[in-house]
Amino acid sequence: MNILEDWINPYYLRESTKKAIREDVLSKPYTKYTALDNFFIEEKLEELITHHHKLDFSEVLDRTARENGEWLPYDGAVVWAEPNTHFGSDLFFSPLWHDYLSFVTATTLESPGKAEIKLRYHRPYADGFWIHSDGFERKMSAICYFNKDWKIEDGGMIQLWKIESTKDPSAPLIETPMGRLDFLSKYNRIRTSTPGGGFSDKKPHDITLLDQFIPHYNRLFLCNFFNQDSLHSVSPSGPKARLGFVQWLY
Repeated sequence: MNILEDWINPYYLRESTKKAIREDVLSKPYTKYTALDNFFIEEKLEELITHHHKLDFSEVLDRTARENGEWLPYDGAVVWAEPNTHFGSDLFFSPLWHDYLSFVTATTLESPGKAEIKLRYHRPYADGFWIHSDGFERKMSAICYFNKDWKIEDGGMIQLWKIESTKDPSAPLIETPMGRLDFLSKYNRIRTSTPGGGFSDKKPHDITLLDQFIPHYNRLFLCNFFNQDSLHSVSPSGPKARLGFVQWLY
């Protein structure tokens, strides 16, 4: 049994399934993404969650930008997974796993073998995460959720945004928001010049909500950053803590 067979629901290892996922990703006209439910073998995921609860999460590590030390406008806490140290690293750092992700998302990796994994904790009543992009050097992301019985009213949804070429006078102008971002659950179209640090032309643009996903238990969200404007946000949450991991490949 290889590492993929040890971790992944056998349905998602079928060649026909992998090809179907890839075709679905490629069919998306703008951001290339998909969400796969019941992705991991449940016993293995439960073991990962058990280890997850024992971690000492750091808000400082999660919210401090590596490039410039800037304090990031969202609330989360993290442990960076290390090879041969954290449970799950046998999968996270496996070339077979990286090949799997790059194939189903139709992603060309420029630095095969390079990976970052954040084991995440978000407190109850989290403020949300302002619109930004994970692209540029990173080529794709995988996000897995550990949250049982999560409902739409619990919030914490990942939201995908599309840049529009036109302006709607009714779109609210929102610039560098702080605090709880409840407007992310209210508006489907906004105008801003400051997503993830701003547009290259320094001008405001209208962006519209393309799609959003509930962070259900054992859901794997995948995104190919072929379009470096793969803008996304996270809506504020309610009284439940939110757990999971995010992995980036380069």
